[in-house]
Amino acid sequence: MPLCPFCHVIDRIGELTESVRERIEQAAKEFDIDLAKASPKDRDVLRELVEEDLLQEESILCDNDFHLLVDDIVDEVEARFEYVTEGELRKGRDGWPVVWNLESEQRATFVRAVNRCSSNYAPNFGRLLTPIVEGMRVSGPFCPEWSADTERKLVLLDGQGIGHTADRTSSLSTSITKRFQQADVILLVDNAAQPMEAGPNAVLRTLISSGHESKLTIAFTHFDVVKGDSLQKIPTKGTT
Repeated sequence: MPLCPFCHVIDRIGELTESVRERIEQAAKEFDIDLAKASPKDRDVLRELVEEDLLQEESILCDNDFHLLVDDIVDEVEARFEYVTEGELRKGRDGWPVVWNLESEQRATFVRAVNRCSSNYAPNFGRLLTPIVEGMRVSGPFCPEWSADTERKLVLLDGQGIGHTADRTSSLSTSITKRFQQADVILLVDNAAQPMEAGPNAVLRTLISSGHESKLTIAFTHFDVVKGDSLQKIPTKGTT
């Protein structure tokens, strides 16, 4: 039994990579690019060249292998929707699932079903839909039992953390900045144990340039590990 349901796909991608290697090396020579020392800009040029060729009906790189591979990957992804046995799955005219809706009064049942679209739990790899989910909207009585104000309307917008990807973030995507106008408060959570990196700095610059700085609230984590000569030490139990 294969360790990964997409192992055969990975093998075919490896074969496809080998088939285009010579073409990439040839293109690099034409543009006078040293692959071993290629800058990010140079790599972008080569990537665009390969992508443009792969999308052609008669690719000089891999004939029809690329298009067959894409079709097989889509079929594999679509098969994962068979694991969705609860709720209502709505499909578009092309038969591709568009929206999934679930309503339940049982918290455990609800969370277990939603995890299929949001979890990254390793034992469930191959059955999760998380990578292709564009967004989730959850509604419910999210208030503590001791609170008398049970009718307060609160909407929390969350997404992938800024800087959670490998590249250095110098600007924010439109999908993030367009939410600034909708929000009443913009909460920036950062690690206090390290200086502000590119991601948080990009948020601050964008908020100021767009005129939404008055909505900003900053919350720092990991204050317990922050050290400095100017910081007072707080004694703990058992110490004098």
